[in-house]
Amino acid sequence: MNPYRRAATFLIRLVAICMIFFGATLVFFDGAKQKVSRRPPARVGQGDRAVVSQPGVVKRIVSRSLPWGMVIIGVPLLVRSSALARRLTEDLDDEEPSSET
Repeated sequence: MNPYRRAATFLIRLVAICMIFFGATLVFFDGAKQKVSRRPPARVGQGDRAVVSQPGVVKRIVSRSLPWGMVIIGVPLLVRSSALARRLTEDLDDEEPSSET
């Protein structure tokens, strides 16, 4: 195997494994935080017309989707790492000398 291809494969797999590990860790800790902090939401208003305030809805959506995105991108990257490394290093392959004179 070409040493450049081997190095590219190693680097791609390292990045993919780190993405999967850190994404799964963040998902786990977010779930644990949700389980530990079971406080009722803050209520604004009085009586029957009480409204539940939801500050930072966009921030919450983004912060919960990023770890899943890391896992979803990392798994196919790990599976397809060899083909991707081959495609990235095909210009660096040694050409065999032709026997034609």
